[in-house]
Amino acid sequence: MPLVAGLIELVGYREWTESLGFDREWRIQVLQSRLYARLQEEAARYGAFIAPLSFDVMVVVANGVPADALRSLYEVAAREAPVPVGLRVGYDTEALRPRGRPGIEVAVDSTDYPVAAIHVDLDAFTWLRREVGALDTYLSVLEYFALAARGLGPAIPVYLGGDNLAFFVAAERLERALSAVREAVVRGYKVGVGVGPTPRLALEAAAHALHKLRSSGGHGPEVVVRGRRGQAIREAGPAVPRPAEEGP
Repeated sequence: MPLVAGLIELVGYREWTESLGFDREWRIQVLQSRLYARLQEEAARYGAFIAPLSFDVMVVVANGVPADALRSLYEVAAREAPVPVGLRVGYDTEALRPRGRPGIEVAVDSTDYPVAAIHVDLDAFTWLRREVGALDTYLSVLEYFALAARGLGPAIPVYLGGDNLAFFVAAERLERALSAVREAVVRGYKVGVGVGPTPRLALEAAAHALHKLRSSGGHGPEVVVRGRRGQAIREAGPAVPRPAEEGP
């Protein structure tokens, strides 16, 4: 049961940016944000989820998303982007090497495989920002993000903003991925895990899991795994006291 992921590639993007002149960076940022927002909105219609990566390449997590929906997503990208677009979909990370060619290729027999979403909420974030500042806190989150992502095996990492991270993995590789998350952590954290037929449903279930964890006052390496409708199918991990660095 693999992960299904596709690479959205803006072909000739660098050359296009250089054609804008020297006062271009603000334009590029605006365009990237708009394109990402439009694609995330379209992907959500079909249960997919977009990881922006470097914006000139983005990843669509596509478990449970039919081929015609992927084509619709490609058509939106091709219409909205300032340059030709390529979309190649494969299993795990095999399709994530840019080819520099426009067009769509769905190189999978089926997308009908369950996917797991691991939503990590780092503790003491607000306290840390007050103590060391917003920049150092942001960099420490990115360091953890990179460390955890490299140990996951085939996975799609997504920085959700603030102290929230997400990792999409094939449902059958969930235990290995959770071990990598635990090994990478350097301070308190909470983890909600959702398993669902599509990335959107899996991430929704993970949010339900985190809500239950927060509501119970739990802190530390606690994991709640939920099914499609938010029904709990497993709970694991003892509660631990709030870390001292959290502050009052």
